[in-house]
Amino acid sequence: MKAYSMKLTRNLWLLLLACGLLFSLPLQAEWYEDYEVAEGFHLEVDTSGYQFPTAIAFVPEPGDSPDSPLYYVTEILGSIKVVSRDRTVHTFAENFFSLNPLEQLPATSGEIGMAGIVLHPESGYVFVSYAYEDENKLYRNGITRFETEPGTFSLKPNSKVDLAPILKNYLSSVSHQIGPLAIYDNFLYVSVGDGEVAYDARNLDSAKGKILRMTLDGQPAPGNPHAVDANQNNIRNYIWASGFRNPFSLKIANGQVYVADNGPDQDRFVKVEAGDDFLYDGSNSSMAANSLYLWSPSVSPVQMDYDPEKLKKIGYPSFWQESFLVALSGSPISPPGKSISGAKSIVSIGMDMKKGKVTSPPKPLLRYVGSGNQLPVGLAIGPDGVYVVMLLPDVDGSTSVLKLTYQPGKQEIAEIDVLDLDSIIEKSACYACHIIDNGGWANTGPSIDRTELGNKLLTRLESQAYIDQSNFIDTLQAEPYTSYRSIRKNIRETSGSEKVSSWLFHRLQEPRFDQQSIAMPNLGLSDQEASKLRDWLLEYYVNPKPEPGLKQQLKGLLPKPTYINLVLMLLLGCLVSALIFGLVFFRLRKR
Repeated sequence: MKAYSMKLTRNLWLLLLACGLLFSLPLQAEWYEDYEVAEGFHLEVDTSGYQFPTAIAFVPEPGDSPDSPLYYVTEILGSIKVVSRDRTVHTFAENFFSLNPLEQLPATSGEIGMAGIVLHPESGYVFVSYAYEDENKLYRNGITRFETEPGTFSLKPNSKVDLAPILKNYLSSVSHQIGPLAIYDNFLYVSVGDGEVAYDARNLDSAKGKILRMTLDGQPAPGNPHAVDANQNNIRNYIWASGFRNPFSLKIANGQVYVADNGPDQDRFVKVEAGDDFLYDGSNSSMAANSLYLWSPSVSPVQMDYDPEKLKKIGYPSFWQESFLVALSGSPISPPGKSISGAKSIVSIGMDMKKGKVTSPPKPLLRYVGSGNQLPVGLAIGPDGVYVVMLLPDVDGSTSVLKLTYQPGKQEIAEIDVLDLDSIIEKSACYACHIIDNGGWANTGPSIDRTELGNKLLTRLESQAYIDQSNFIDTLQAEPYTSYRSIRKNIRETSGSEKVSSWLFHRLQEPRFDQQSIAMPNLGLSDQEASKLRDWLLEYYVNPKPEPGLKQQLKGLLPKPTYINLVLMLLLGCLVSALIFGLVFFRLRKR
């Protein structure tokens, strides 16, 4: 009897464990399900195990051994990691500045710390930029130069030195701090945010809101446009360009300096020359000054890269080769889920370098479409793909550097939906004119309640006033009126949802098809885009939304499939199984 009881107990414990595992299975999710990539591209994890990584820099010609440094990654709280060829993640340096933000990311007050990194192969220098706390707990900006092996670099620095102590004279600020670095012609270019003091952006007696240029030893670079003397204690001797808010993207390509500047509600992509003033004065309108491209609303561009030869070598199609690749991070406090403004993505900006003009608007290469919080913040073109640094943990709990390669035929990662509804709404600028379901920021057009839209349109289309107007338009001998005669006739003769659907489809494609004067522009929508936008607007008219059934209600109660929730549900499953086991065991013993 005792042996039977032990066997029964063992089997019940196995049942308990199985129940716990089965209870948690529906919550499991793969990290790649939260991403979409452009057609033909493949996404994979290259390395993991970071804590709030912010930027990445590749060794141009790494050594041949497995432990040769391949790329460096900065972490916001002050650690620098170096990844060797065998993909081991080493700690290169840490604790070289003091920083204790009020809260950790994704809280806004945690958006401060180490931001930029650049390598100088000839000397083996590793430069990093960061905001730190001084002895009075005030935020300042700093630059540190680490010395390593020239050419191949190393897993540990030989020594370090803090550069440009003049930066200590100016306060820094959360999200408005020092940013990326670049090296050209043996000079170090440094981008500095405005410190949340807009009028300092154009003030030549302040380091804030500037692009600075200095020697690799931290001295003012000869030939800077505002230099007054050789005194390194005068900030004017360092200033190369001014009038920025948060120039968090900086890349020197073909000897030209390009910057993506983060604004209040608009961001800009600009080409910068010595002495330029980009006129930021605290207003959104000033962000349009001298811009090659303007993002509106803001998407927070951060690290970017440009290297046509390398992209060609790693097999990227020609469209992507002549493009700047830019990480659009968005804000850590933006609503969870994918962005409808184009943020949380990696995009290309086509560029004619000879003419200095943009040749194509941003096109997404990678897009976050998960239900949680995620921000792509770092980007670099590597020897075998484009590497992307994600700031926050993914659904599996890991924080990773991802690699994008062109491998047509691999289907693990979903392709970017070219007919994505959010993209169509953004392209159409619907919310710029309409309040739709209480969402939007302008009301130059009529407010739209989608639950009532279909019935309101049907009432209007069946009115004698509309019929008279439509008949009058038939008499006009000009385009676009003549081409739409048969369509207007069909709309007059049909009824119900068919009448409403046909009218709205053609209104979206050609607003003047049945009306002489209208403020709505021709949006240039394809048939597929117009159909998708129409179906969304008429969703509740064509298919009234039913009350959610028991299955949908239960589904809505389930927590998000995160690593923590997975563990909690496993424990809950084990607890429930333990209760069942206890009751069964108690009944058996009683018998």
